[in-house]
Amino acid sequence: VNPSQLSEGWAYVKLEDIVKKEKYAIKRGPFGSHLKKEFFVKSGYKIYEQQHAINNDFTLGKYYINEEKFQELKGFEVKSGDIIISCSGTIGKLAVVPETFQPGIINQALLKISIDDTIMNIEIFKYLFEFWMLKAEVESHGSGMGNLSSVKVLKEIPVLLAPKDEQKEMISQIEQV
Repeated sequence: VNPSQLSEGWAYVKLEDIVKKEKYAIKRGPFGSHLKKEFFVKSGYKIYEQQHAINNDFTLGKYYINEEKFQELKGFEVKSGDIIISCSGTIGKLAVVPETFQPGIINQALLKISIDDTIMNIEIFKYLFEFWMLKAEVESHGSGMGNLSSVKVLKEIPVLLAPKDEQKEMISQIEQV
């Protein structure tokens, strides 16, 4: 859609424009060398993995790190309302971190996005993201994608942003379908 053809109040923005104004609002998990099995402990801070995004289940998992390692990797921390997305193997499955969850970090196979819900409804973002993933799969002739793009590239993804009141109406219509 040509920007001049958009309805009043609608705009094209970049992904980085709809995330929280925080340092790690879009963050790919740490390199594997930062999360070796030798760092794992029986309990502590949870390490969130692809299975959490794929199954939308934050109770799964058995890997933990201690307080010291958590502080070292604090930039990878997940918070309630964050979206985690699987980035390798099974690409593009996403889940929203619930209000009650074990404090922890993402591993190297996840991407974390913190949407600013005063700008874009998280449910709308989920629908848009699922559409982008389907479009990417179709454009790659059904072969799937090998990996999600770099964070630098992701920040530049154009996002069609509706006015907040229209987002609520869109959610209502989607849920009816």
